[in-house]
Amino acid sequence: MSTVVVVRKQGIACIAADSLTTFGEQKKSPAYDCHSDKIQSVGDGAISIVGSAAHALVIDSVVRHRRVRFDLRDRLSIFESFRTLHAELKDHYFLNPKESEEEQAPYESSRIDALVAHEGGIFGVYALREVYEYRRFWAIGSGAEYALGAMHARYELAGGTDCRGDRARRAEFERRRATIRHRRAAPCRLSRGMHVHAHPRNGIGMPDVHRAGRGVSVASRASTRAAASGACASSRRWRCSTTSARATASPSPAPA
Repeated sequence: MSTVVVVRKQGIACIAADSLTTFGEQKKSPAYDCHSDKIQSVGDGAISIVGSAAHALVIDSVVRHRRVRFDLRDRLSIFESFRTLHAELKDHYFLNPKESEEEQAPYESSRIDALVAHEGGIFGVYALREVYEYRRFWAIGSGAEYALGAMHARYELAGGTDCRGDRARRAEFERRRATIRHRRAAPCRLSRGMHVHAHPRNGIGMPDVHRAGRGVSVASRASTRAAASGACASSRRWRCSTTSARATASPSPAPA
Protein backbone atom coordinates (compact mmCIF):
# COMPACT_ATOMS: atom_id res chain seq x y z
CA MET A 1 0.00 0.00 0.00
CA SER A 2 2.25 2.76 -1.31
CA THR A 3 1.77 5.93 -3.30
CA VAL A 4 4.66 7.67 -5.07
CA VAL A 5 4.43 10.78 -7.24
CA VAL A 6 6.81 12.81 -9.40
CA VAL A 7 6.16 16.34 -10.61
CA ARG A 8 8.05 18.62 -12.96
CA LYS A 9 7.19 22.31 -13.12
CA GLN A 10 9.00 25.63 -13.48
CA GLY A 11 12.40 23.97 -13.73
CA ILE A 12 11.95 21.91 -10.54
CA ALA A 13 11.64 18.11 -10.41
CA CYS A 14 10.10 16.70 -7.23
CA ILE A 15 9.46 13.18 -5.95
CA ALA A 16 7.26 12.41 -2.94
CA ALA A 17 6.07 9.22 -1.25
CA ASP A 18 4.08 8.05 1.75
CA SER A 19 5.79 6.20 4.59
CA LEU A 20 3.21 3.61 5.62
CA THR A 21 4.18 -0.08 5.60
CA THR A 22 1.55 -2.81 5.41
CA PHE A 23 1.68 -6.55 6.07
CA GLY A 24 -1.65 -7.93 4.91
CA GLU A 25 -4.22 -6.29 7.20
CA GLN A 26 -1.54 -4.89 9.52
CA LYS A 27 -0.30 -1.34 9.05
CA LYS A 28 2.97 0.01 10.44
CA SER A 29 3.27 3.78 10.70
CA PRO A 30 6.60 5.69 10.83
CA ALA A 31 6.24 5.91 14.60
CA TYR A 32 7.11 2.19 14.73
CA ASP A 33 9.45 1.93 11.72
CA CYS A 34 13.03 3.20 11.82
CA HIS A 35 13.34 3.01 8.03
CA SER A 36 10.02 4.29 6.71
CA ASP A 37 11.41 6.60 4.02
CA LYS A 38 10.55 5.12 0.62
CA ILE A 39 12.72 7.55 -1.37
CA GLN A 40 16.29 6.38 -1.96
CA SER A 41 19.14 8.59 -3.14
CA VAL A 42 20.91 6.91 -6.04
CA GLY A 43 23.80 8.70 -7.72
CA ASP A 44 22.75 12.28 -8.32
CA GLY A 45 19.05 11.47 -8.39
CA ALA A 46 16.45 9.52 -6.43
CA ILE A 47 14.15 6.56 -6.94
CA SER A 48 11.14 5.23 -5.09
CA ILE A 49 9.94 1.65 -5.57
CA VAL A 50 6.48 0.25 -4.87
CA GLY A 51 5.69 -3.38 -4.18
CA SER A 52 7.73 -5.68 -1.97
CA ALA A 53 9.44 -4.05 1.02
CA ALA A 54 12.51 -6.19 0.23
CA HIS A 55 13.32 -4.00 -2.77
CA ALA A 56 14.48 -1.06 -0.64
CA LEU A 57 17.07 -3.10 1.28
CA VAL A 58 18.31 -4.74 -1.92
CA ILE A 59 18.82 -1.37 -3.62
CA ASP A 60 20.65 -0.07 -0.54
CA SER A 61 22.98 -3.06 -0.71
CA VAL A 62 23.57 -2.65 -4.44
CA VAL A 63 24.42 1.03 -4.00
CA ARG A 64 26.64 0.49 -0.95
CA HIS A 65 28.70 -2.23 -2.60
CA ARG A 66 28.75 -0.34 -5.93
CA ARG A 67 27.62 -3.37 -7.86
CA VAL A 68 25.73 -1.17 -10.34
CA ARG A 69 26.61 2.31 -11.50
CA PHE A 70 23.27 4.09 -11.76
CA ASP A 71 22.97 6.76 -14.44
CA LEU A 72 19.59 8.51 -14.23
CA ARG A 73 20.17 11.42 -16.59
CA ASP A 74 17.96 10.25 -19.47
CA ARG A 75 15.68 7.45 -20.67
CA LEU A 76 18.32 5.25 -22.32
CA SER A 77 20.77 5.62 -19.43
CA ILE A 78 18.09 4.54 -16.96
CA PHE A 79 17.26 1.53 -19.11
CA GLU A 80 20.90 0.44 -19.22
CA SER A 81 21.21 0.89 -15.46
CA PHE A 82 18.19 -1.30 -14.74
CA ARG A 83 19.27 -3.87 -17.33
CA THR A 84 22.55 -4.24 -15.44
CA LEU A 85 20.63 -4.28 -12.15
CA HIS A 86 18.45 -7.16 -13.37
CA ALA A 87 21.45 -9.42 -13.94
CA GLU A 88 22.83 -8.45 -10.53
CA LEU A 89 19.52 -9.23 -8.83
CA LYS A 90 19.47 -12.71 -10.37
CA ASP A 91 23.11 -13.56 -9.68
CA HIS A 92 23.54 -12.18 -6.17
CA TYR A 93 20.09 -11.45 -4.69
CA PHE A 94 18.13 -14.52 -5.86
CA LEU A 95 15.45 -12.66 -7.80
CA ASN A 96 12.51 -14.79 -8.88
CA PRO A 97 11.69 -13.31 -12.32
CA LYS A 98 8.51 -15.35 -12.83
CA GLU A 99 5.42 -13.41 -11.82
CA SER A 100 2.93 -16.00 -13.10
CA GLU A 101 3.13 -19.36 -14.78
CA GLU A 102 0.34 -18.39 -17.16
CA GLU A 103 1.77 -15.07 -18.19
CA GLN A 104 3.71 -15.13 -21.46
CA ALA A 105 5.89 -12.01 -21.17
CA PRO A 106 8.48 -11.33 -23.88
CA TYR A 107 11.26 -10.76 -21.30
CA GLU A 108 12.08 -11.71 -17.74
CA SER A 109 10.53 -9.47 -15.13
CA SER A 110 12.58 -7.49 -12.63
CA ARG A 111 9.51 -7.31 -10.34
CA ILE A 112 10.13 -3.58 -9.84
CA ASP A 113 7.91 -0.56 -10.50
CA ALA A 114 9.63 2.73 -9.66
CA LEU A 115 9.61 6.47 -10.26
CA VAL A 116 12.81 8.44 -10.80
CA ALA A 117 13.57 12.13 -10.22
CA HIS A 118 16.70 13.74 -11.61
CA GLU A 119 17.83 17.09 -12.92
CA GLY A 120 17.35 15.55 -16.38
CA GLY A 121 13.63 14.99 -15.79
CA ILE A 122 11.10 12.63 -14.21
CA PHE A 123 10.75 8.99 -15.30
CA GLY A 124 8.89 5.76 -14.62
CA VAL A 125 10.52 2.31 -14.71
CA TYR A 126 8.45 -0.86 -14.82
CA ALA A 127 8.84 -4.63 -14.51
CA LEU A 128 10.22 -5.34 -17.98
CA ARG A 129 12.62 -2.43 -17.59
CA GLU A 130 10.62 -0.21 -19.91
CA VAL A 131 11.25 3.47 -19.15
CA TYR A 132 8.83 6.35 -19.64
CA GLU A 133 9.67 10.05 -19.41
CA TYR A 134 6.92 12.39 -18.20
CA ARG A 135 6.39 16.03 -19.06
CA ARG A 136 4.28 17.06 -16.06
CA PHE A 137 3.59 14.44 -13.41
CA TRP A 138 2.87 10.78 -12.74
CA ALA A 139 2.03 8.45 -9.87
CA ILE A 140 2.30 4.74 -9.09
CA GLY A 141 1.12 2.51 -6.26
CA SER A 142 -2.20 1.67 -4.69
CA GLY A 143 -3.17 5.34 -4.36
CA ALA A 144 -2.06 6.34 -7.87
CA GLU A 145 -5.58 7.03 -9.16
CA TYR A 146 -6.30 9.45 -6.33
CA ALA A 147 -2.91 11.15 -6.71
CA LEU A 148 -3.25 11.54 -10.48
CA GLY A 149 -6.71 13.06 -10.08
CA ALA A 150 -5.49 15.53 -7.46
CA MET A 151 -2.48 16.56 -9.55
CA HIS A 152 -4.56 16.90 -12.70
CA ALA A 153 -6.90 19.26 -10.85
CA ARG A 154 -4.15 21.32 -9.22
CA TYR A 155 -1.24 21.34 -11.67
CA GLU A 156 -2.18 24.49 -13.58
CA LEU A 157 -3.23 26.31 -10.41
CA ALA A 158 -0.39 25.43 -8.04
CA GLY A 159 2.78 27.48 -8.01
CA GLY A 160 1.71 30.04 -10.58
CA THR A 161 2.65 33.70 -10.54
CA ASP A 162 -0.65 34.75 -8.99
CA CYS A 163 0.36 34.22 -5.36
CA ARG A 164 -2.38 36.50 -4.08
CA GLY A 165 -5.00 34.45 -5.89
CA ASP A 166 -3.60 31.25 -4.38
CA ARG A 167 -3.71 32.75 -0.88
CA ALA A 168 -7.25 33.93 -1.49
CA ARG A 169 -8.39 30.44 -2.51
CA ARG A 170 -6.70 28.97 0.55
CA ALA A 171 -8.35 31.53 2.83
CA GLU A 172 -11.73 30.77 1.28
CA PHE A 173 -11.21 27.06 1.91
CA GLU A 174 -10.30 27.69 5.56
CA ARG A 175 -13.39 29.86 5.99
CA ARG A 176 -15.65 27.17 4.55
CA ARG A 177 -14.02 24.47 6.65
CA ALA A 178 -14.49 26.53 9.81
CA THR A 179 -18.17 27.00 8.91
CA ILE A 180 -18.64 23.29 8.40
CA ARG A 181 -17.01 22.50 11.75
CA HIS A 182 -19.16 25.08 13.47
CA ARG A 183 -22.26 23.34 12.18
CA ARG A 184 -20.91 20.03 13.49
CA ALA A 185 -21.12 18.51 10.04
CA ALA A 186 -18.49 16.21 8.57
CA PRO A 187 -16.39 17.95 5.93
CA CYS A 188 -17.43 16.91 2.45
CA ARG A 189 -14.97 15.01 0.27
CA LEU A 190 -14.93 17.69 -2.42
CA SER A 191 -14.00 20.43 0.03
CA ARG A 192 -11.19 18.36 1.53
CA GLY A 193 -9.83 17.72 -1.92
CA MET A 194 -9.37 21.44 -2.49
CA HIS A 195 -6.77 21.67 0.28
CA VAL A 196 -3.35 20.37 -0.65
CA HIS A 197 -1.14 21.05 2.37
CA ALA A 198 -2.33 19.00 5.33
CA HIS A 199 -4.93 16.42 6.14
CA PRO A 200 -7.66 18.35 8.02
CA ARG A 201 -8.88 15.46 10.13
CA ASN A 202 -5.86 13.81 11.74
CA GLY A 203 -3.48 16.80 11.73
CA ILE A 204 -0.66 14.84 10.10
CA GLY A 205 0.68 17.08 7.35
CA MET A 206 1.68 15.88 3.94
CA PRO A 207 5.00 17.33 2.68
CA ASP A 208 4.70 21.06 1.99
CA VAL A 209 6.11 20.64 -1.49
CA HIS A 210 4.80 24.05 -2.54
CA ARG A 211 7.20 25.70 -0.11
CA ALA A 212 10.11 23.33 -0.78
CA GLY A 213 9.71 22.89 -4.49
CA ARG A 214 8.69 26.32 -5.80
CA GLY A 215 5.29 25.63 -7.15
CA VAL A 216 4.73 21.91 -7.12
CA SER A 217 2.31 21.79 -4.22
CA VAL A 218 0.14 19.46 -6.29
CA ALA A 219 2.26 16.60 -4.94
CA SER A 220 1.51 17.38 -1.31
CA ARG A 221 -1.78 15.42 -1.48
CA ALA A 222 0.01 12.53 -3.16
CA SER A 223 -0.91 9.86 -0.62
CA THR A 224 -4.51 10.65 0.25
CA ARG A 225 -5.32 7.14 1.35
CA ALA A 226 -2.05 6.72 3.23
CA ALA A 227 -2.54 10.02 5.05
CA ALA A 228 -6.00 8.93 6.15
CA SER A 229 -4.35 5.86 7.65
CA GLY A 230 -1.91 7.96 9.66
CA ALA A 231 1.19 7.84 7.46
CA CYS A 232 3.56 10.75 7.06
CA ALA A 233 5.39 11.37 3.82
CA SER A 234 8.73 12.49 2.47
CA SER A 235 9.90 14.30 -0.60
CA ARG A 236 12.97 15.40 -2.54
CA ARG A 237 13.43 18.04 -5.21
CA TRP A 238 15.87 18.78 -8.05
CA ARG A 239 16.35 21.80 -10.26
CA CYS A 240 15.97 20.63 -13.86
CA SER A 241 18.79 21.84 -16.04
CA THR A 242 19.95 21.44 -19.61
CA THR A 243 23.58 21.90 -18.53
CA SER A 244 25.90 19.26 -17.13
CA ALA A 245 25.74 20.67 -13.60
CA ARG A 246 24.92 18.19 -10.86
CA ALA A 247 21.56 18.39 -9.14
CA THR A 248 21.42 19.71 -5.63
CA ALA A 249 18.90 17.80 -3.54
CA SER A 250 17.49 19.14 -0.32
CA PRO A 251 14.89 17.49 1.91
CA SER A 252 11.60 19.27 2.29
CA PRO A 253 10.78 20.83 5.69
CA ALA A 254 9.37 18.45 8.24
CA PRO A 255 5.55 18.31 8.37
CA ALA A 256 3.98 20.38 11.10
